[in-house]
Amino acid sequence: QTGLSCTLKTGDRVTFGVFESKFRVEYEPLVVCSSCLDVSGKTVLNQAILQLGGLTANNWTEECTHLVMSAVKVTIKTICALICGRPIIKPEYFSEFLKAVESKKQPPDIESFYPPIDEPAIGSKSVDLSGRHERKQIFKGKTFVFLNAKQHKKLSSAVAFGGGEARLMAED
Repeated sequence: QTGLSCTLKTGDRVTFGVFESKFRVEYEPLVVCSSCLDVSGKTVLNQAILQLGGLTANNWTEECTHLVMSAVKVTIKTICALICGRPIIKPEYFSEFLKAVESKKQPPDIESFYPPIDEPAIGSKSVDLSGRHERKQIFKGKTFVFLNAKQHKKLSSAVAFGGGEARLMAED
């Protein structure tokens, strides 16, 4: 019917248009984690994510959908995002996404928002920051033995995300 509004949920099927096009509603969560952003950058990002109906996370989890950085540095969050097959993008992406939603336009191309690499050890080599799912198996069949609890606590999640096993070497 014309002019009626109704709330849709995942799995609902909708038919509309002259040709009775059929669509199925799918909810895709937006859970954004940031790394190396200053306070004002985080504030702007958090506001955009909130307006888009998403969540921001302080620490990387498997639920995270994007990692936001102004420039890519090697942090545990960077490693986890790459291993989990999630894109690493500049904060401006979500401001542009929000503008697109508000003006009923197509969302921006994520590829245009990959941040520059700011890591002397990597140099200017081309690094693929897109979400590559094959990375989820990068540590499959491998066991990492950590020599101290601090390293184990900090890095074991990345090992687990990549299908590996992390162990802490016993004190004795």
